[in-house]
Amino acid sequence: MSTSTDGGVSWNNFTTADGLSGNSVRGVYADGAEIWAATTARLNHSVDSGASWTWYSTVEGMGSNYGHDVGLVNGRMFVPTNDGGVSVTSDSGSSWQVHHTAYGLGVNLVRAVATRATRVAVATSAGIAFAAP
Repeated sequence: MSTSTDGGVSWNNFTTADGLSGNSVRGVYADGAEIWAATTARLNHSVDSGASWTWYSTVEGMGSNYGHDVGLVNGRMFVPTNDGGVSVTSDSGSSWQVHHTAYGLGVNLVRAVATRATRVAVATSAGIAFAAP
């Protein structure tokens, strides 16, 4: 994963050697020093521009260890997962809710998330699902 603090003039690269849980990064959300990175080997969170990382997985309550994307709306982080629906946290990962077929998703394989204002849309292997958080 690579980040830039100067509009893409220079880049900082992060790999497992820097504390990421996996090198195959599928989605990134960044705001100031905070970075969320969805990988094929857990979700990664940094609050210090990547100097240290916290990993999240099914052990912490996510629906799957494989994250496809990350999106934030109204203080809630949405993480589409591989066969685990959408994992949602509103407290920076201290607790998770898993939204899956029982919540109305057509399938649990969710590949991407798009957020805008108060609206959330997720791309699944069976179409698009919308929700207002």
